[in-house]
Amino acid sequence: MALASLFFLSAAAIVDRAEEARFAEAERLAVFEAASGKRALLEAHLNARLHIISGLTALVHGQPDLRPDQFSTYAAGLVSGISGVRAVQLASGAVISHVWPLAGNSQSVGHDLLADPERRDATQRTISGRRLVLAGPFPLRQGGEGLVARQPIFLTKGGQESFWGLAIVVLDLQQLLFNAGLNDPGSIRIALRGKDGRGGEGEPFFGDPKLFRADAVLMDVTFPHGTWQLAAEPEGGWSVARPGRWRFVAIAILIAGLVAVAGIHLARNLERRRQAEEAMERNLAASNTVARILSLSLLPQPLEQVLEQALQEILGLSWLRLEQRGSIFLTNRSQGHLVLAAQHSLPDEVCLSCRSIPIGHCLCGRAAAEATTVFAAHIDARHAKLSPNLSDHGHYCVPICGGEGVLGVLNTYIAPGQDRQDDRERFLAVAADTLAGIIERCRVQRAFGESEQRTRALMNASADASFLIDRDGTILACNAALADAYGSRPEELVDHTYFSLLPEAQALYLQRQFSIAFDFAQPVHLFDEREGRTFEVRVYPISNETGTVVQAAVFSRDITEQKNAARAIETAAAELARSNEDLQQFAYATSHDLRQPLRMVSSYLALIERKLGSELGEDTKTYLGYAVNGAKRMDRLIVDLLDYSRVGRSGEAMAEVPLQEVVAEALENLGPAIADVGAEVEIDGPLPVVVGGRLELLRLFQNLIGNAVKYRSEARKSQVAIKASRDADGWLISVRDNGMGIPAEAHSRVFGVFQRLAGSEGHDGTGIGQAICKKIVEHHGGRIWVESEPDFGANFLFTLPVAYPRP
Repeated sequence: MALASLFFLSAAAIVDRAEEARFAEAERLAVFEAASGKRALLEAHLNARLHIISGLTALVHGQPDLRPDQFSTYAAGLVSGISGVRAVQLASGAVISHVWPLAGNSQSVGHDLLADPERRDATQRTISGRRLVLAGPFPLRQGGEGLVARQPIFLTKGGQESFWGLAIVVLDLQQLLFNAGLNDPGSIRIALRGKDGRGGEGEPFFGDPKLFRADAVLMDVTFPHGTWQLAAEPEGGWSVARPGRWRFVAIAILIAGLVAVAGIHLARNLERRRQAEEAMERNLAASNTVARILSLSLLPQPLEQVLEQALQEILGLSWLRLEQRGSIFLTNRSQGHLVLAAQHSLPDEVCLSCRSIPIGHCLCGRAAAEATTVFAAHIDARHAKLSPNLSDHGHYCVPICGGEGVLGVLNTYIAPGQDRQDDRERFLAVAADTLAGIIERCRVQRAFGESEQRTRALMNASADASFLIDRDGTILACNAALADAYGSRPEELVDHTYFSLLPEAQALYLQRQFSIAFDFAQPVHLFDEREGRTFEVRVYPISNETGTVVQAAVFSRDITEQKNAARAIETAAAELARSNEDLQQFAYATSHDLRQPLRMVSSYLALIERKLGSELGEDTKTYLGYAVNGAKRMDRLIVDLLDYSRVGRSGEAMAEVPLQEVVAEALENLGPAIADVGAEVEIDGPLPVVVGGRLELLRLFQNLIGNAVKYRSEARKSQVAIKASRDADGWLISVRDNGMGIPAEAHSRVFGVFQRLAGSEGHDGTGIGQAICKKIVEHHGGRIWVESEPDFGANFLFTLPVAYPRP
């Protein structure tokens, strides 16, 4: 019995110790699992915010001369949907130059990080280390506790690499911890240490620092180039003894017979412990894989290369037990297809057949169409893209979903016959979400770069020099026209002072003129004359969000030839004016000198006819009649010529003229002639008020109506209709008759000087009347033409300007 009792007691002691160890291990494992969940959330939220740095770095590589307004637009896009980002900054030369948002952060603009004793060491470590450094936590100038991530940016120009500055993201520590759930850790207490990313060697910054001196569960929170250490223990501390231990001892003898059962129980506990350790190792490996994928996206490389490297990281995760082959597709929405963007170890025939897959087709197309993971344990009827040499296999086809819908599909291969596993599918979903963020940011960066290229192409297409300067005259950007003017390239002029390119006197003059745009926020328009050339220069100020002018856009156009042409036109116009004046004086003098002899000839012929009338024969009287009529016709010709030369030179001011009154006066003047032939003149509707000279318009209507009556048809009664209507040029006036008509070939000669058409021989006239009409209409800014056919009358049409009502 004693031996049996001893055996039982020994067995009880062994079981007691095992239970104590099991309870302690289970308690520790529960704390470890709870802390692992918090650690994973903290890593995900922290790394998502640090990923903003990659967007800023790529932006500077694509456009080192970025304007503040462009930066604000791009930064807002990067931070969209991410909370707790206090500020996004660029520090050119370690001096903060670009800030978003400006509200609450404007005091940091111009802050020299190397001159700040509190930030100098961290900044210098970042630059010398040539890598991302997460500093803090520490008090922020804006208030509160924060973290600052800094990434040095080095640019290569002309084969030489130089330090451009820093990309900076300021994070709100409390918001980060809140998003990760550390403010409400549940059944455990949590503390963090590792200020400035120094892991276990860093200072505590969250929770009770005593946890690091106790028997707490410790684990690392990893991020690029640094770690924090997380400590966790139960809310009430570790248990001293398991519940019911003494009762167990009291009945130890009774349970001695259950040693075998206890042994089995112990084995099961050990198995669960092993499984928990494996789960922890899987979680750690998964977190490290996601962190490496995010780190890849920080590098300045094409999206396709990032996806290919990310795919290799995913396939290399051993616990997933994936085959070492797979692919990533991107969605082409315009064509409704998936396009192969990256692949690893796929045969050429598979790459060829799967380079473009219709959405909804095959496994990957179904995943894109349904926006859900498609699983296959074997090749089945859903496989539409098959190669004859492809062996049996399974798939996880995981949609990559973003803000714009399905962006693509992550396609992985598994050995045939495997079951669908939740943990494997959960990680692939996390990996797809990580890829979605990378794809969206790369597309934003690519679109921004393409927009910049289009803008530069548009600037370079202009023959005018255009450039952007700051207050000191430093060229921030310029087009090819400016660079060509100085025998250089645009990139070589950037960062040079524009005024240093000019002669000293000209530089001082332009500095004073340009300062007006900066000091008064007003555009400046000036003419720059140098070296025999004339440039028209326009300067437009550009203000920041506070209204301060920080830059100016300058446009310079060479107008030398234009000014020379203008001078030539002015000279020709002056010569023409002098010539016209001389011609008018000549016309006046000629008409006077010619009419005097003609009057004498007419008078002497009339005297001869009176004195010798009874002695003259009929032929002689006829000849004398011809001579008198010729002299009278010559006199009318001279008068008409004089009237023609006076059109537009009478000195009569342009005014509003009622055409109804003008036509009435013309009809009164032509009354006898109209009555003699029994003609009818009709005004079809009211006539408008126009702008013109009343006397000239009266002459215009008298000539047109008089000719309509004069060149009537003997076969019918003469009818004349006057009508007005609006058109695009003003008022359209029509004078239509039913007279002899004008042949089409003569239309172009109607308005010429001394033009008498066929059929007009029996009518008096000098051939100048229509020429006077044309000159009057053109003097009023209109045009005149005729529409006619022989024996169908003529329609003379002309336009006159509108008289708008006075305000």
